[in-house]
Amino acid sequence: FFFFLMIRRPPRSTHCISSAASDVYKRQILDKLFEKFPYKRLPLEQQYYYFKLMLTIAGRCTSMEEGIVSLCVEKLLLIDADVKTYWRSKVVFDAEAVGERLGKAVRKVYGDTENKVSTVLELLFDYFDKRLEASMNCESELEEFADMMLKIFEEEILPSYKTNYIQYVLLYLLAAPGFGIFQEKFISLLLIQSADQKVFHEKRVVLLSYFASIIGLSTFLSPQFIAEALRIYIADHSNDSKALYPYFAQSLAYILCYKIDLLKEYAAIFKSVTNLLLDVEVLQMIEPNLRECLLDTVRSEGLCGEVEKKETTVAMYWFCLLYTSPSPRDRQKSRMPSSACKKKKTNK
Repeated sequence: FFFFLMIRRPPRSTHCISSAASDVYKRQILDKLFEKFPYKRLPLEQQYYYFKLMLTIAGRCTSMEEGIVSLCVEKLLLIDADVKTYWRSKVVFDAEAVGERLGKAVRKVYGDTENKVSTVLELLFDYFDKRLEASMNCESELEEFADMMLKIFEEEILPSYKTNYIQYVLLYLLAAPGFGIFQEKFISLLLIQSADQKVFHEKRVVLLSYFASIIGLSTFLSPQFIAEALRIYIADHSNDSKALYPYFAQSLAYILCYKIDLLKEYAAIFKSVTNLLLDVEVLQMIEPNLRECLLDTVRSEGLCGEVEKKETTVAMYWFCLLYTSPSPRDRQKSRMPSSACKKKKTNK
């Protein structure tokens, strides 16, 4: 009897302990992987092989997938932040290339840092292709993957909005065939959080710009989906505060410049957008170049009377509405402790 007690199976509660221990081990492994990441300025070959190794581990160990992909995105952000403003001005978002390999568009730029970014993006795109292909016949796995990428977007990408190429990660997933659930979840997140008054002002501005850029430039969203999203968007933001309303007006102007042919098919939405934007006070809120484009667009539709038509183009790169927002480097400088500032003053 005593021998039986000695060899009896452990109680069920020990599974919780082993599960907790497993989480600790995973966290320790992730911490070590993060520490061993090559420095952002090390050669391209080191970056390539380490990122490839990380994504291979993520594909074979699903329990660590979220942590590893999040680490890869975080490290990619650090490299992306080093891209010079000179290169940023040359980034042009080609809407027709969304359904194709976006990496080809990224490789149009030259430079060591840019090549690192485009190489890592290609690795991520390949990983996404394999991940989606493996989960295409299972809706629950697709939804789980969509939720994981939304979490990474909120925690890693959204706070670092003034970057050059990281948005291609989102675009590639939004344009991925058979991944419509991510489109719905992502646009819903933008609509809900941008209208939430509890969300701080700067974040809401960024969300408005994401919405305007994706709705205005994308070719992969259906007209019905865009119309419904705009209907909700206008209803939620028509009574925004004075601080936020100019950004809302600019986002609508941006969408109208690119999607006027589509909006004309939905008379009620088109009328509400034009009536809102052609108000004199609202026009004064819009950035001059965008306002000129807007007026030329509505002139071409005969909405401003008989005026001389001018040929104009929309010269905006990705998320142009946030051009004056602080860069990751500026934010790091602003976080300098007050004690460090005092030391600098005393040294002077």
